[in-house]
Amino acid sequence: MTHRSTDPPPQLGNIVHYREPGGRELVRAAIVTATADTADPAGAPRGAVPALSGREHVHLRVLTPEGDDYVVLDVAHRDFHLGPTPGCWGWPERTRRRHR
Repeated sequence: MTHRSTDPPPQLGNIVHYREPGGRELVRAAIVTATADTADPAGAPRGAVPALSGREHVHLRVLTPEGDDYVVLDVAHRDFHLGPTPGCWGWPERTRRRHR
């Protein structure tokens, strides 16, 4: 999940991978809920939608399996950046191959 210059920019609704923090190296599916182009903290109540600190930073909804269901982790309004380390997001390999 390292960034390459050929990677597409994140867009609203993209499905990406999220690497969970905590040392277990778990990768989860996540949906991009805001990008630098779609987040508008100026139009939201104070503290409701934090600004993003870079073009590759996004807000996510992370899906995690719990038994027979999937639970959405409540991490939507955090400033996630693209990278290979825990707590970051990255592109699934199929997305990378399609955009080369």
